[in-house]
Amino acid sequence: MDSAGKLFGSLCLLGVICPAPRAGAGSPSLEVVLPRGAQRGTAATVDFSGAHLDKALSIVFYRPGVTLNHIEQVSDKHVRCTLAIAADCALGLHPLRLFTASGLTELRLFAVGDAPEITEQEPNDARSAPQLVRLPVTINGQAAGDDLDCFGFEAQPGARLAAEIEGMRLGGGIFDPVLTLYDAQGKVLATADDNALTKQDPVLSYSFASGGTYIVEVRDAAYRGERHAYYRLHLGDFPRPMAVFPPGGAPGQAVEVRWVGDSTLARETIAVPNDAGADYAIFVRTGAGTSLSPVPFRVNGLPQTIEAEPNDSPESATPCTVPGALNGIVTKPGDVDWFRFSAAKGQVFDCRVYARQLGSPLDAVVGVNKLGGATVASNDDSAGPDSAFRLTIPDDGDYALYIHDFLRAGGECYTYRVEVTNVTPALTLSTPPDQQHVCIPQGNRNAIVINAARSDFGGPLQIELSGLPAGLTASGDTMRDNVAAVPIVLTAEATAPLAASLVDVIGQCSGESKIVGHLRQSIRLTEYMNNTLCAQTVDRLPVAVTERVPFEVQIIEPRVPLARRGQMSLKVVATRGEGFKEPIQVGVLLNPPGIGSGTATIGPDQTEALLPLNANPDAALGEWPIVAIASANINGLVQVSSQLARLTIAEPFMDLALERTRVSQGSTAEVVVNIAPQHDFEGEAVLELRGLPNKLSATPAKATKETKQVVLPVAAAPDAPLGRHEGVFVQVTVMQNGEPIVFNSASALLIVDRPPAETASAQPAPVGKAERRARTPRARDIH
Repeated sequence: MDSAGKLFGSLCLLGVICPAPRAGAGSPSLEVVLPRGAQRGTAATVDFSGAHLDKALSIVFYRPGVTLNHIEQVSDKHVRCTLAIAADCALGLHPLRLFTASGLTELRLFAVGDAPEITEQEPNDARSAPQLVRLPVTINGQAAGDDLDCFGFEAQPGARLAAEIEGMRLGGGIFDPVLTLYDAQGKVLATADDNALTKQDPVLSYSFASGGTYIVEVRDAAYRGERHAYYRLHLGDFPRPMAVFPPGGAPGQAVEVRWVGDSTLARETIAVPNDAGADYAIFVRTGAGTSLSPVPFRVNGLPQTIEAEPNDSPESATPCTVPGALNGIVTKPGDVDWFRFSAAKGQVFDCRVYARQLGSPLDAVVGVNKLGGATVASNDDSAGPDSAFRLTIPDDGDYALYIHDFLRAGGECYTYRVEVTNVTPALTLSTPPDQQHVCIPQGNRNAIVINAARSDFGGPLQIELSGLPAGLTASGDTMRDNVAAVPIVLTAEATAPLAASLVDVIGQCSGESKIVGHLRQSIRLTEYMNNTLCAQTVDRLPVAVTERVPFEVQIIEPRVPLARRGQMSLKVVATRGEGFKEPIQVGVLLNPPGIGSGTATIGPDQTEALLPLNANPDAALGEWPIVAIASANINGLVQVSSQLARLTIAEPFMDLALERTRVSQGSTAEVVVNIAPQHDFEGEAVLELRGLPNKLSATPAKATKETKQVVLPVAAAPDAPLGRHEGVFVQVTVMQNGEPIVFNSASALLIVDRPPAETASAQPAPVGKAERRARTPRARDIH
């Protein structure tokens, strides 16, 4: 559980996910991992701190290269581990979760570097007394609040310094680091803050004209780093390009690239792996070391075009073919790059820019013109700062694609790649933000929602979870073609071993298209004012078997359908272990389309509760899966689920129309209800007038399947509130299989008047035909 869940009662009414709190027993929570990283090819002692970390069993690593050698339980808030980092472990950030007998913690990041590692030593907040270090080095430090950390080192004439911080990228507290380089006399030689490639984390390169002692200072940009303002400062002569050109290539091919932003680097031919995926990136290696973090690189089989300058007008546009990948650099302010291609009427392409996603500062505006004619399509920011649009070719002929920066900026790092592709069906799966993993207690159940984003195809989907821990089984319905989410229930055998694994979530269209999709989830780690400052994309779902808990729940399936415009109480029954008296909160995991639900509590001495369900007039008909989620406090929140039950949504037996009615204070009137039968039912239906204002009452009536009209007497007290009351409706109850089917009419208008005598005395004597006109209460008559 990545945070203790809440019952989203207000969301239930909108027919969206409405979980009860989700967490493992004891709610294991991982606050910080220290140190935040280690050098590859070494063994590191790492402290995991948080809450409810007792019975720690293992670590779930998302990437290879880091393994757990030993785990020590220091306390229920502290676990100490010995990690082995392979000599060929990939540099950069490695996501992980701590697994305990009661659950999985939040995702945290552990960095792997290439240089010897040391720890910051306080006091080091004065440039006159810095902590002395020897390069190359990686320093694990902390700069909370207005703390300044200063590090001194010796440099030879002509030496080069590369400095880079992993700060915000580590996914801890809010820490926006700034790097400043000083000479021994306190003169500022260089400073660095944010940039497009490493976001809030600064990068600095500097060549020294003379030898001597120099100081690097680290601080928060606003002098207010949070408590967990941990960082990793890398100092050395490692290569540090800010971009690569071209920014993409084909799998299995050798691509000649030019490194941008580091003058010490020459052109290089790189071999793109055959299995390079969407998140492929390139590290640069030289005799001085390896770049600390990689440069993103797009990999696909599109024919590649490299811009040929000058191409700043349609007439000088670089020729290209589509589908294809168009690569270029907006090299100077005001620069506009043009590409020319031929296309046939009716061809449809998807055009998408990759710039910011690849660490480029370019805020792209892109469009397509008929050569010598008008604009056919254009876009800015449909894919975040990057542009994307669908292009339909109106006529045979030549077309020109243009691209420039929104603010007309430019520079050597303003690289881009425009991919023009045929429209291709695609499927991406995800889970709700508060369901980033799922834990199933032994002998129990738990459930998760799988979301599907379909692109350019429809049809039902089969969902499979591959690689589940031993003793677990998954069950779920086919995801219908008109919905984008389905609940999956996981059941653990009573003897299932405690274990955790990363599961491949696979969706496959069951139609002829055979489209397959997998999980791709962005997990937000650091947020500030609704902005995501650090996130990690993962492609597998953590699933764990945890220790037994003393309760389970089951839905008693209704024997009747829920009618449109209707209500139902869904019974949830709890089985409690001996002596377990905690209240159990229950709710619905995923409401069928058009259905709203509420929550309930099974009290300490109770074993069941009723969950209110209501159906909109357009609720989706048919049989739908429904799952109840239940949580209780067992030294922290623990969640389980019911079985996968069935709920049928049906049309009501009749349509009802209420005629407008007037009633005077202290008198009675009749509400006429016209009935249009929709389908047969046995026995009698009870019709009750609901939504009446205070001081009014009505007598129920009965109807059969042949009834076309009923009259409901309504009585108003002498002090009944005057005015127009528009929320009056009829509620119908039909008993079937010993259970009620309840549904409502649309609302109607009921007007409460003053008594006739008062009305007459308040008017002048009628004249002529006017005496036969009915009087409508004036505004001052209504209180």
